[in-house]
Amino acid sequence: MKAVGIIAEYNPLHSGHLYHIAKAKELSGADCTVICMSGNFVQRGEPAIMDKWARARVVLDSGSDERSNADLVIELPTIFACNRAEHFARGAIRTLAGIGVSHISFGCETHNPEGLQQIAETSIREKDRVQELIAEHMKEGISRAKANQRVIEELLGKEASELLEGPNNILSVEYLKNIIQLREKGINIEAVPVQRYVSGINESNSLLGFAGSTEIRKLIRNRNFDEVARYMPEKVRRALSEGGAPGDRILKAYKTTFELLRYDITRKSAAELTDMYCIGEGLENKIKKENVMASSLDDFVERLTSKRYSSASIRRILMYILLGLTGKSADLLSGVSKDGHMLEPKLFARVLAAGEGGREYMKAIKKEKKATIPVITNINKFLDENQDSQLELMAQLDILATDIYNIIFGRDMYEYSDKVVTPYIEV
Repeated sequence: MKAVGIIAEYNPLHSGHLYHIAKAKELSGADCTVICMSGNFVQRGEPAIMDKWARARVVLDSGSDERSNADLVIELPTIFACNRAEHFARGAIRTLAGIGVSHISFGCETHNPEGLQQIAETSIREKDRVQELIAEHMKEGISRAKANQRVIEELLGKEASELLEGPNNILSVEYLKNIIQLREKGINIEAVPVQRYVSGINESNSLLGFAGSTEIRKLIRNRNFDEVARYMPEKVRRALSEGGAPGDRILKAYKTTFELLRYDITRKSAAELTDMYCIGEGLENKIKKENVMASSLDDFVERLTSKRYSSASIRRILMYILLGLTGKSADLLSGVSKDGHMLEPKLFARVLAAGEGGREYMKAIKKEKKATIPVITNINKFLDENQDSQLELMAQLDILATDIYNIIFGRDMYEYSDKVVTPYIEV
């Protein structure tokens, strides 16, 4: 049974995502689609506007065309989901590979996927030199992403480096790098790039009925829900509206997040903050200072953003503080050695939702022994039987992330606990 994997956040699911699912099936000739989806905290360091269970469920049957519906949704663990592109892609690609997909599809902002492939191949082939040059450029006080773009310009020219101005292109290169690495290990996965209908996540095309996720979230926060309705399926609109106006709910969640952060940062010393993941080089002192001055979460992020730290990096760091994620734990879970080298991370595939095709695929990979990582449908049973402390720590971080998410959105902590909610399985 051939499966195509898609790495996504669906924050929220919209028309462009449905187009991508259908196109991925068409181009790959796959029998089913497996989505590796971020949990309750997403890559830009924010709580998702719908919880992971709701987002997983709606992607199974929100499309009017059967081809645009997913078959199986698994969770990308928090340690990878709320991380920079390099780690996000590494965790997602290897999770999908671990459950036997033969193709992986991703959206990009270019009609020139060969250019992305060239960047990926060069980054792998000249890895040591690339890392050395990135480190040199970062001494100038710029971010890793900007330093990497400069290095690619030096190695491949301006046209290649300009491809890295698109956030989906950046992720695409990381996906391709991981696919190349897996091929070197004898795991053959075919990349299936799909060009986006709008050129960027911040743009929209109302005539075609497509908008980027960032633009949609902005419309929701600005209470422009009628405009949002043009870009997403009815089922998603209904799910978003459960519990009141989505814009009001999200703004309240941001306020609660800010209050929790201020409390946590206030009670920590600057030295204690340096134990948190990705905090160092004096950022701990800046966080302590601006924690007193900031008036909102957005204001806090803006005050901390610099040439070295993008707003997305800052949001992720603030989430690490909220999660209590130390650098030591993060490196262990993401597979980074003490000397900074990337090791193969230990992973599992936690099922969030499955349709008929997804159930058949799970049966097939079990029968054919294609899964090389644990497939979890019952988290409590997994925790009782699992003997790997690293996988337990990873699972416990996901459970904690859900607990904090429930506090942020004012939800019942027991009813919506990861230990209580079960995967949605269509029968």
